[in-house]
Amino acid sequence: AEINHILKGYTKVIERQKRNLTQFGIVITKDGGHYKLTYKGDPRYMFKMASSGSDSRHGGGNLASQINKNLL
Repeated sequence: AEINHILKGYTKVIERQKRNLTQFGIVITKDGGHYKLTYKGDPRYMFKMASSGSDSRHGGGNLASQINKNLL
């Protein structure tokens, strides 16, 4: 639920989101026009996040769902 709250409605990545995600063990690195989110540095649990999402209604929720499904 907390991951959903952090990513809900995101249109661009802000420092507060980065800080909150790192509290869950997610390492964030810039990769061109995207961010790479890696859980505890393990490449098996890597997710891509657009640096400026175009679908603010669904983009963050879809990413949160993908993270939750793969980690929990």
